[in-house]
Amino acid sequence: MIKDHQESSLKFKKQKYTLKIFLVVSLVVFLLVFCGVINVLIKNKNEDNDIQKLSQKADEIRNKNKEIKSLINTYSTETNKEAMARENLNVMKEGENVVVINDKKTEIQITKKKTGATKNNKVIPNYNKWINFFFEKDDK
Repeated sequence: MIKDHQESSLKFKKQKYTLKIFLVVSLVVFLLVFCGVINVLIKNKNEDNDIQKLSQKADEIRNKNKEIKSLINTYSTETNKEAMARENLNVMKEGENVVVINDKKTEIQITKKKTGATKNNKVIPNYNKWINFFFEKDDK
């Protein structure tokens, strides 16, 4: 009987030891699976954030494309082409005269040239006008 008791006690200890090992191994497996699931969830969240950022950028690019298309449509009309050519390339229509006035002195010189007269209403020869133009002091 003592022998049976020792054997059953030894059997019980082995079962207890096996149960502890099983619990530890099960806990380790559970932790590994749990960490794997957490990693997958974190990756999904990061991918969702990336997708959201990329869709925002795509929307911004679409809006910019719409703006560019509207500008292209605006500037491709004949009136805008003509206006841009006038401003940037100094193009003018037939029969059109362009006058550029920088300041008061230039304006006065233009009016003098049109009339061909001076302060005394005398007609000055062309060579004198050139001499006056190059050698006359500025009246500022």
